[in-house]
Amino acid sequence: MNWDAVGAIAELLGAIGVIVSLVYLSIQIRINTRQVGEHSRELRIAAIDSVAASFSRFRDPLIRDPELAALWLRGTQDYGGLDEVERVRLGRLLQELFFAHQNTHSRYREGASSEASWLDHRQAIAANLRLPGVRQWWSTTRAIYADDFEEVIEELIREETD
Repeated sequence: MNWDAVGAIAELLGAIGVIVSLVYLSIQIRINTRQVGEHSRELRIAAIDSVAASFSRFRDPLIRDPELAALWLRGTQDYGGLDEVERVRLGRLLQELFFAHQNTHSRYREGASSEASWLDHRQAIAANLRLPGVRQWWSTTRAIYADDFEEVIEELIREETD
């Protein structure tokens, strides 16, 4: 065997090695892409669960406590007509609700939730803002929320009064 033949065999083996490496690399990329997709899906599910838990923290006390439900009904009509303790209780309940909505707005802005999901939440916020007591409460509390979320709420109030 001469050196030309040895060189040709070496080139062939090198080419086979490159092809094997490329096949291996493509398999690893597919596996990684699948894992990233699965992780992304798990994160979206966790985000949905987190949002659901936020709203459960708001709903559960209303469901379990008839006195609090009655306070909700009175206070969402006339927040200013409540006594100081009732305003604190309802105020904290509304804070919990609006912080949950702010969380959904942040997730939407960051691309972690869909526009359709955000629009559903936006409609729920608008429904709450139609209650005069909620608007009264908002006027005394809005400064504790993020500026961009506050702008969303103010826009909804303007839309309601136009």
